[in-house]
Amino acid sequence: MQTLRACSIIHPAHITIQALHAEKEAPVNDPSETERRNMYKDACRFLSENGYLQYSATHFALPHHGWLYQLLMMEGASCLGMGVGAKSFYDGYVVRNTNNLKRYISNAGDYEKITAQVSEADDETTMQRYVSLRLRSTDGLSRSVFRERFGCDLPPRIEETMEKAALEGLLTITDEIFKPTSDGLYANQ
Repeated sequence: MQTLRACSIIHPAHITIQALHAEKEAPVNDPSETERRNMYKDACRFLSENGYLQYSATHFALPHHGWLYQLLMMEGASCLGMGVGAKSFYDGYVVRNTNNLKRYISNAGDYEKITAQVSEADDETTMQRYVSLRLRSTDGLSRSVFRERFGCDLPPRIEETMEKAALEGLLTITDEIFKPTSDGLYANQ
């Protein structure tokens, strides 16, 4: 909370929060799952009390200042990721860069050498990506928007998964919208 309090003095238009994880070799113990969940809830509450709107699992912004990149990603737009471990989604392909910083730096500019994985995104992969990203959004997933975008209803397997998530308290479901609860947003960070 000290970091958020200090950040609130600067009052930036956008804040991203990330879960705390110590390196395996570090002498610091990771907080327990309960401690991490409480830290997340405290951060959400603090940011809300200070005028920030949560628009995805880890993203908060002052009104009308949502991060355009993140908003486009949640809509399933093409994205070119640059940097170590970055992911891209474009022209029907999912591409992941190497996680090795030395390899990335020594081969900067050589796309083939910094690419760790390439896979073709079939319709199911594209649908799953879209659903996953929408469920990280506080707006959730609309059945009618999905139908308009993909020309079909949600596949039964996805529906079943979301019904299970609702039973676990991670989603609320109406006739039109699958919307993540605060526990659902926490789980999707």
